[in-house]
Formats: sequence, C-alpha cells, structure tokens
Amino acid sequence: MRRHLLLAALAFSGAVHVFLAPEHLREEPALGTLFVAGAVVELALVGFLAARPNHRATAAATLTLVGLLLAYIPFVAFRLPGFPMTPEPLEFVALLTKAVELAGAAIGATLLARPAPSPRHVAPAAAVIIVAILAAGVSAPPSFAGDRGGQTRAVDIPGTFFSPDALPVLVGDTVIWTNHDGMTHTVTGDDFDSGRLAPGDQFSFTFTHPGVYPYHCSIHRFMHGEIRVYAVALIGPERSVPLGSNVTLAGLAPGGVESVSLEQQQADGSFAGTARAAPAADGSFSFPVTVAGPSRYRVRAGDELSDPVLVRPRATVTLRVRRVGARASAVVFATPNQTGAPVALERYVRERFWWMPVRQASLGVDGRATFSVPAKAHGVRFRAHLLRGRGGWGEAESRVATLP
Repeated sequence: MRRHLLLAALAFSGAVHVFLAPEHLREEPALGTLFVAGAVVELALVGFLAARPNHRATAAATLTLVGLLLAYIPFVAFRLPGFPMTPEPLEFVALLTKAVELAGAAIGATLLARPAPSPRHVAPAAAVIIVAILAAGVSAPPSFAGDRGGQTRAVDIPGTFFSPDALPVLVGDTVIWTNHDGMTHTVTGDDFDSGRLAPGDQFSFTFTHPGVYPYHCSIHRFMHGEIRVYAVALIGPERSVPLGSNVTLAGLAPGGVESVSLEQQQADGSFAGTARAAPAADGSFSFPVTVAGPSRYRVRAGDELSDPVLVRPRATVTLRVRRVGARASAVVFATPNQTGAPVALERYVRERFWWMPVRQASLGVDGRATFSVPAKAHGVRFRAHLLRGRGGWGEAESRVATLP
C-alpha cells in the first residue's frame, strides 16, 4: 500500500511537470528545460518503481521528491539570475503538487526506515499510475495544457517616431517593428533589444507576460513607445468625456473565444452583463456606451476577465469674473458638488497661445473657490480648470470668461 502511494505521488508530480513544461518553455526556456528534465527523471523512476520495486528504486524516488521540494523554494522566494519570470506566484496547482510531493517523500522515508515486502504485481501499479495522471490532468488548469496561439501585430517606424507609439496586445502576441525611415534606428527596452535596424529591416518580439513594456531608440533618445500586454484587453477613453456623449470601449480577446461580455459595475460593487459581441479574426471587439455618469466596466472572455476601465464624465464647471479696481475677482463652482477637488484659474497668454495657471485651490464645502488676481488690462480671458474630479468624475474646464 505504501509503495503504491509513493508511486502515485511520483506519477502525479511527473504528469504535472509534463503539463506545465510547454507553457514554461514558451515563457522562459531555462525554466521550461528544468521542468522537462524533472519530468523525464520522475517518469523514468515511475517505470523502475512499478517494474522493480526494491530499496534502490524507493530511495531514488524519495530523494527525487525531496529535491523537487527544495528546488521550488528559490523560485518563490528569490529572483534568480537567468530566470526573469521568477519569483513565481503561489498558484493552486503548484501548491497542490508540492503537497503531494511532500506526502510522497514522507511515505518514501517510512519505507526506507521500515522496509515492507514489495510484490511485483504490475496491474495494480499500472492502475495507480493511470489514476494519478488523470488526477494531474484535472488539477492542472486548462491554460497550462493548451497552446493559445498569439496574433502578429505591427509597429511602423516611418520617421523619427514609432507608429503607434502605444500598442495594446495580448499575452502570446508577437509585435513586429519595421523601419520605413531612411535612417537607422533601434527598438530598445528592458526585456528586448533589436540592435541597429537599417532602413527596411524588421525586429520581432513575443510578449508572454502581462504588463507595460516601454522602449526607445538608443540612437534618437527622444523616440519613445510602449507595448501594453493584457490577458484580455479593454481600453476606454484616457481623458474625461462630455456627459451624455457616446464613447467606444475597444478591446482584444484571445483566440478561440467566440463571444465577449461587457459588464458594468453596480451600486453594490458587483458586475452585471450589459452587452455581448463576437471578436473579429484578430481578436478585436468594441462596445458603444452612452455616458450617463461615472461608470466602471470590464469584459469577460471565457474564464478571463479584463482590468476594469473607468469612464469619467466631465463635471460642469462655472466661472464668474468681475473687476474690482485693478484686480479680477473670480468665483468657481462645479456641478455635481466636487468638494475638495483641486481647481486652477488659468489666464490666456496670446503671445504664446497658452493657458497659464495663475492660482490653484481646492473647492470648499459648498463646492466653490474664490480667486483674486491682478488684472489691470481690459479684455483679459480666464477659464477655470478642474484638475481632478471626485467620485469618478474627470477633469473639466469652464467656458472662457472675459474681464471687462
């Protein structure tokens, strides 16, 4: 019985390593190679322990399980040289596998301390192995076992700039930069470097982890771009939008997803579906949304969820100015009440075609702020700029007010 439990632990661990190896080989070849090596050793010992159940096979299996347990500690505790994906997150399948390996190592230790007869019955051992492998297949998440092919997306270098300079992609997508300029450029980031790209040259890189990847041209330092990598992408307006306007929420879904659902956050914090769409061949989709107030959205694509996107409408900012001698007195208020929000009084500088901030304050409890600034000249133009709204409202500007 103890030998069968040891055999089950070894087979379960080996099967999980087999399921995880392809994913890690795509994400980080060095770690994937370790997974392959571990799986080969474990499956070889499964065969030996099933066919020749002796003291040496038991000792080898026990030591292998102990080694796998000890080897896992650095990957969750430290960032190891040559393994940029570490430290690994404590995922369910990893913790379950380590628990099984610990139990198997303990059982192996008892067999070494108190040997028991080991009859060579292949059928029961084979049944144990099959059950352990099936259990590993059920425990390992489908995303580990399956290969989700990525799309190829493009960034052009038509001159001394990247187009587009900010590109959303999905995990597994490959980005190709093409130099259409007459000068040499580079695509240089923390995780990739194209080297010198002569006119007409290309450089490609596959992104395997979510995150924001900034890059630049090392020859022309003012050239900057970034790649934003998502499991599922939902992108909304970056700035505040007029209340009552129509905006488009666009995104990207992974391959194989037939439908995505747009969900809106409710008053109690939960999300409820509001619309569905079928992604295009490249995974892109969009949803039109009418801005009725501050709203938070996300999309669901299969088992994946996007990060929430906040749509921020502009509050109504009102500015009233009047002359008091050689000064301008300005009163600012916002609807709905934006108590505590920072607001700036700006003056238009005709020579520079620029709105210059002259005073800044926070809206008071009544939602108002009062400014007094020097203004001897007539016809001076002012506006109020709500820098950051409260309660999900975005920045906003008042109509221009001219000082008589």
